[in-house]
Amino acid sequence: MCGEILTDLDGNQYHTKKIGDKCWMTENLRTLKYSDGTDIPNYPVEADWRTTNIGAWVYYANNSSNDEIYGKIYNWFAVTDGRGVCPAGWMVPGDEDWKTLEIFIGMSQSDADDTGWRGTDENISGKLRSAGTDYWEPPNAGASNESGFSGMPSGLRYPDGRFVSLGRSAFYWTSTWYSISEAYGRAIVFSHGGVSRGIYRKDFGLSVRCILDTVSGEPS
Repeated sequence: MCGEILTDLDGNQYHTKKIGDKCWMTENLRTLKYSDGTDIPNYPVEADWRTTNIGAWVYYANNSSNDEIYGKIYNWFAVTDGRGVCPAGWMVPGDEDWKTLEIFIGMSQSDADDTGWRGTDENISGKLRSAGTDYWEPPNAGASNESGFSGMPSGLRYPDGRFVSLGRSAFYWTSTWYSISEAYGRAIVFSHGGVSRGIYRKDFGLSVRCILDTVSGEPS
């Protein structure tokens, strides 16, 4: 149920919170397994990551010490694998689910439907970011975590293998397809009030949040 601790097949635990009409995990996904128990491949080597068309994960900078705070980084093929990257009964939010979240915390519908940076005047990013500078680079301007989303600056992996923006930015996949090679995602940064609705190559590595699958059960 929403508000209770969610545990994945590896024993990782996640806090959950109802935000608007959706129940969200408030920490980044850390699982090594699909929901059927199948292992998700780990591809730390750039050439393997760049050329695969199956799901894969890495630690940021291939350093396991980043896992507990920031979670793992996944390509989009893991996000949409039919076995389910989220725990059973949960799913990766689509682009519309993200819009619903953004509108609930103050973004207009017209801004939500746009691409690029939106919601700057309403400080939507600040409402999603965990407060303080223990993990976010100073000044982490406007961060209040008013929504309870507790966004952490987990960075990303480029298809060429580079890891960037730990401490400065958070990037999240949606499950929504854009083109044969691209999908929608979101970005928030330490120095900007807006949230970017962007389009990323599917061989990027971004963080994942899960929401309760309302086909399986309603948030409470």
